[in-house]
Amino acid sequence: MITGPQVKAALSFLGWSRKKLSEVSNVPERTIQRIAEAEGVPNANAQTVAEIQRSLEDVGISFLDDGDDSVGNGVSYRKPD
Repeated sequence: MITGPQVKAALSFLGWSRKKLSEVSNVPERTIQRIAEAEGVPNANAQTVAEIQRSLEDVGISFLDDGDDSVGNGVSYRKPD
């Protein structure tokens, strides 16, 4: 599952606000704020987090999981074709 810092990084890559992500994902902005501010995996409904992830992936974000929590996860961005 994606983490709060990954959501923040994805928004930064895209130059999006939480409001923009809310509009695209149909997830309330307040929920996105809470998820983005989580230090790790957010304590949120899995379907909601999946909708945020799908919305970001649809516009070119890739979520990287190195499998080692001591190092952390990452985000990459590639404009869709």
